[in-house]
Amino acid sequence: MSKKLAIAMFGQKRLSREGGVEIVVKELCTRMAQNGCDVTCYNRAGHHVSGAEYDDAGKTEYEGIRQKSVPTIERRGPASFIMPLQIGKTPIVVPRQHQFNEHVNDHQVEFARNVAQRMGTIIPVEDINTLGDIITNYDQIVAGMGHGMSSNNAKFNEELEKLVKELY
Repeated sequence: MSKKLAIAMFGQKRLSREGGVEIVVKELCTRMAQNGCDVTCYNRAGHHVSGAEYDDAGKTEYEGIRQKSVPTIERRGPASFIMPLQIGKTPIVVPRQHQFNEHVNDHQVEFARNVAQRMGTIIPVEDINTLGDIITNYDQIVAGMGHGMSSNNAKFNEELEKLVKELY
């Protein structure tokens, strides 16, 4: 008899459709549990974005996935994808949508669209059914984006070098 693969997920609010990470974690965990993995989600404490009445506090199991709540410090909005950009990565962004009662309006969808169109530095996902293909084809998608991200550090160093040469 083979031993089950044990998997732990950290960082998500809960198994829900509240945000991009939550949608991805829910999809992955549900599929891994269906495939016989032993899955535990260590969910962040806090209220559902639609209100406390939607909380699932005390729920310890979901479709074969163990859930445990842990206290956390929260960070939201654009800060959730700024860090990957700062280290030269192209994040996949799944904005919360009003149609699924994930948010009060679609400002996250509009913001993600604008960043993608103007900057070309993120991959927005509005249709969760496309997420698997986007993850599978991530390298090809990023290679074809041609956003030409450049490092501010490199620009700073070039300018500093010019200034130093002028001094000597």
